[in-house]
Amino acid sequence: MATQKYSNPIDVWIRDGGYHRNLFLEEHLPKEVQRLTDEANRKYGYPPYVSTLHPVLTPTPSWWIRGSDYGGNIISHQKAIDYLELALKVMQAKKRNWDYLCSSYPRDTVFCQHSAHNANTGAILQILLVVQKRVRDEKIEEEKIQADIMKTQLFEKKKQELIEKKKQELTEKEDKEKAWIAKRNKTLLLIGSLFLFG
Repeated sequence: MATQKYSNPIDVWIRDGGYHRNLFLEEHLPKEVQRLTDEANRKYGYPPYVSTLHPVLTPTPSWWIRGSDYGGNIISHQKAIDYLELALKVMQAKKRNWDYLCSSYPRDTVFCQHSAHNANTGAILQILLVVQKRVRDEKIEEEKIQADIMKTQLFEKKKQELIEKKKQELTEKEDKEKAWIAKRNKTLLLIGSLFLFG
């Protein structure tokens, strides 16, 4: 395809057999879907094992909304987020391709039907938001726990400092009492010796 000197091939539209076409998009959009599908296959295996999930085949695991037992090969919130983000990218690429084919080939209604019924990006986003909220809630809970631990440690430190201060005060008091007793005994001894020898 020849392009004009200052135009992007994405801007070049032609009329062909009654269809309004963009040859660049016709080549690029399916390649993008395939690239993302290949990425999913590399990350999650294809064909998937019995107990594994695959973002192209199961883009909306609806049971994730009810709890964080994701199942299969998804063992953490971050893995669930990565899974859903890739599922969303794949679905958005498919939707862009179907939308283009729907508008460029209006006689082939199957593309419009796919775009309307199969591009469930809203459901993926809903599940993604639920999982991200779990991460935030757990982070907040962890921060509360850390704050409680720090308060406890600070309390223990203050308590220990108070105990040490009390011990020091008692030691100083005992030393003063011992010094007073020694002084008194010395005075009594001096008074007694004056009466005896005096």
